[in-house]
Amino acid sequence: MADITAAMRDYLEADATVAAQVGTRVRRGHGLMSDRQQSYIVIQKTSDAPEPHQGGVTDLVFARVEVHCYAQSRYKANLASEAVKGRLDGASGVTIGDSSVVVDYIQLEDRRELDFLPTDGGEMGEFRDLCTYTIWYRG
Repeated sequence: MADITAAMRDYLEADATVAAQVGTRVRRGHGLMSDRQQSYIVIQKTSDAPEPHQGGVTDLVFARVEVHCYAQSRYKANLASEAVKGRLDGASGVTIGDSSVVVDYIQLEDRRELDFLPTDGGEMGEFRDLCTYTIWYRG
């Protein structure tokens, strides 16, 4: 099975609107980036499984992927999140990554604002939009 998060990273980094918001600061996995003064995106796969089919084995995979858009302001987090949404939501019939992933359909499932606001002057605030995408793909 193809690595959907790597393919999504490549697909997002290739988009001019996404790049205008975060540059190439798109990473897979967990955790924060060391340079948190710039907006960035973290992609995490939360689940995937072959899509059941009455005819037997299928190569269609159903996955849920979280896209976390971090920024130093609510406005910038929204801009990054909207850029990602414009690239992903409704995408169909596209090949992403190293041509090993063919997307049947991507749909925005959920969007939440998860901001960390400092309680004292010693902490840095951070704004995050968390979007969950449902993806059906082959690869």
